[in-house]
Amino acid sequence: MQRLLVIGLCWIVWWNAASIVAAQQAIFSAERLVAAATVHLQRQFPFPIVAEPTQPLSDVEFRTTTVHAEFEYLPRSTRRAFHTIRITFFCDGSPCRELLVPFKVQKKIAIPRAKRDLPSGAILQPADVEWDTAVVALDTPGLSADDVVGYRLTRSLVAGSRIDTKDLQHPETLSAGSTVQIIVRTPHVLIRTTGKLLEAAVPGKQVRVVPKSGRAAIRGMYKGNGIVEIQ
Repeated sequence: MQRLLVIGLCWIVWWNAASIVAAQQAIFSAERLVAAATVHLQRQFPFPIVAEPTQPLSDVEFRTTTVHAEFEYLPRSTRRAFHTIRITFFCDGSPCRELLVPFKVQKKIAIPRAKRDLPSGAILQPADVEWDTAVVALDTPGLSADDVVGYRLTRSLVAGSRIDTKDLQHPETLSAGSTVQIIVRTPHVLIRTTGKLLEAAVPGKQVRVVPKSGRAAIRGMYKGNGIVEIQ
């Protein structure tokens, strides 16, 4: 009987000790770490991203509750193929563990599509376009409504077709070889002449022209309405 009592007391002491150790453990779940790292990654980009760890991450346990984690972004480089988050754990104020978690990062962009059948030469209106989303590589350019609405289609599109940059032309675009008016402005002189475009011209963009009275090409800003201004 006495032996059973001693065994029972020992079991109670062991149970309490185990409970104290368990109560003093801090557990960072893999899901929680990935979510926090993703938030930190998103702050590095000016557009929405989708980030996934390139390798499984396990829960991290500590035998103390006074633990916190800090996240640091390590940019992609020639030596580092992925975007990496360094997670540093601090136990009682001092670094006690470090994890390097590589992520595959992609960009989420809006994709314009033809809402109905559209003929070549149509000037796109808001009602002609519907928007979808896609996850693409970070270096893939995206289009906004300002890049689509008001532009002329260079080919016919059926409903649902994706609208790409190559399908769009600014309505005021002049083709290469067009005759333009050239205005040269200096603080004291204003010269007007004519010339020919060496490349297609879009308002607000630099373009090369050859003046009527010369052979050398010069660069200027196409202002629209057939005017190239040189300052």
